[in-house]
Amino acid sequence: MTNDDKNSLLTRTECQAMKGLAILSIMLHNLCHLMPVARGTNEFAFSEHAASNLWDYLQHIDGNWFLVLGAFFGQFGVQVFLFLSAYGLVRKYEQGRGVGVGHREFISEHYWKLFRLMIIGLVIAVFLGELMKRDGGWFLNTYLGMHGFKMHFMSRPEYWIPQTFMITNLLPHPDVNIWPGPFWFLGIMVQLYIVYRIFLYATPQSPAWRRWLPVLLFLAVTLVPQYLVPHTGEAITYLRYNFLIAGVPFAAGLLAARYVRRPVITGKVALAATFALSTAAFIAMQFDFTLWLWCPIFFVLAVASLVRLAGERLMKPIVWVGVISSALFIVHPIVRIFFFTWDWCPASCDHLYLVLLVYAAVSILAAVGYRRLIAYLPSPKKVTQYR
Repeated sequence: MTNDDKNSLLTRTECQAMKGLAILSIMLHNLCHLMPVARGTNEFAFSEHAASNLWDYLQHIDGNWFLVLGAFFGQFGVQVFLFLSAYGLVRKYEQGRGVGVGHREFISEHYWKLFRLMIIGLVIAVFLGELMKRDGGWFLNTYLGMHGFKMHFMSRPEYWIPQTFMITNLLPHPDVNIWPGPFWFLGIMVQLYIVYRIFLYATPQSPAWRRWLPVLLFLAVTLVPQYLVPHTGEAITYLRYNFLIAGVPFAAGLLAARYVRRPVITGKVALAATFALSTAAFIAMQFDFTLWLWCPIFFVLAVASLVRLAGERLMKPIVWVGVISSALFIVHPIVRIFFFTWDWCPASCDHLYLVLLVYAAVSILAAVGYRRLIAYLPSPKKVTQYR
């Protein structure tokens, strides 16, 4: 641990552990919300029906609770990444060796960093999607024994060409024009990098108001439009497929990095209480639209307190997952292609946990290989090195 770590809200190890939990949460959601036991979710819109389904299930929990709650809540792992992205940007470019980097250099480096991470995975996904379209999955049926396999979400050029440039989010109906699914998050990150460097960035020499006023304006710009449109439907879905979904966690990450220099909560009892209370608050906020918009704060707080409560020894495997989290984010949707239908799954609902376990294991192994593969691609110019 560096001296800088000792004086910061989160150490680098804790950030990696939070990334590990976040990517596992995202993977859990991205498979489980397709399972027959799923009860719906409020991700890009807020449905009273979905909230009612959650309340009903919480009163009648069964043996599939991990899958059901994973399907409903797992997508909030994205909010953890948004918080950590903002936190890391401040630590690197406002308090570290990246101070003073220019607009063009900053945006270019981060765009090509995301492109380098994505492009091989996108090519593989398109190849598999095109292969599966032939004769209704002929390759899978003939050579892999997946009889009855039907691909419900096919690759199309109008889907993956915009994704190549990470602009899918800006097109009409981004909720159906995405391939192979979770890659839409990369487009949000491109938008946030631009917004951060042009509007939210503050140097040590900036006036005091420059460190908080643009963040409050950013919150208003991201939240007010969501209040002005119906809580469910195409309008709010479109807004939340773009950087507006990031308002609360990204702003929280910026302010935490700028104003909180050391851990606020210490001690096992205090951390356990924080975890329990933030988890309870997070769940309670799922039943009201306004509270739902702000609930990512408590999800991030719950994850951070859990990581610190568990300690480095228990979190060591999760830290390792956090190290490969970017590669895991790219490959798990590709692995998920083979789980898009349940026609070939053994004995339906009785083996869903086995399906989830295989999916996670294959995704992690694939991520290790993918990380080594992209190491051979040219790397964008590194402007700075975060220490």
